[in-house]
Amino acid sequence: MISTTKTAWTTTFIVACFIFSVPSNAQDQKFIHELAEVGKKISFESVSIRINNRNASYADVLKIPDSALLKLEVYPKKEAIKLIGKEEGRNGLMLVTLRKGEMFQADRTRKRGNYIYNDKGDSMYCDHITPATLGGDTTHNSWYQFLAKNLGASVPVENGCPPGIYNVDFSFTVDKNGMVKEVKIFEDPGYGCGNEVRRLMRQSPQWAVGLCGNTTIDFKEKQRITFVASEE
Repeated sequence: MISTTKTAWTTTFIVACFIFSVPSNAQDQKFIHELAEVGKKISFESVSIRINNRNASYADVLKIPDSALLKLEVYPKKEAIKLIGKEEGRNGLMLVTLRKGEMFQADRTRKRGNYIYNDKGDSMYCDHITPATLGGDTTHNSWYQFLAKNLGASVPVENGCPPGIYNVDFSFTVDKNGMVKEVKIFEDPGYGCGNEVRRLMRQSPQWAVGLCGNTTIDFKEKQRITFVASEE
């Protein structure tokens, strides 16, 4: 966890790999558990809630799958009253923004398919695919350690974010030389989160290449980095 004297919030980050994260579904929402850290002085059952700027209930929030959440911002009473008025803001405010584009899927129970896709959408069947890994580490601990050491977890706080959950879903390609290229942010939650992920990926060390059988391939990976800004 990283703290800052600039604001009253602390931030952590959570990494979700395309293959290795927990299943995402509305029955077991990861972000609901993270809410306990985001607003410790707020009752989420009583706050005013807006999903994509429409009035909603906490029951509606419980129906949102992790894959659909772009960001969730929480405003305590004082800030909420400034935004939506004394009557609606008296118990605080939760603003939920859902993704508009390609959904991030994170389900380790689903097997990776046998097709390799290029940027044009063309596919090639491969009977045995070996994923690219950082330094050949199939446990992915090296990748997580790289993120923990190099990611600026306090970036959204430094850019004035309210307490909340900010998801950056992105893809990148490990080319046949093991170099990271073509980093694509699916949708940016703002507060410098997307730019921080781009900066991070420019620092990525060389990877062990992906293989189709014994042939090196350009290997595309999807990941999610979640910034959680919470009350101290």
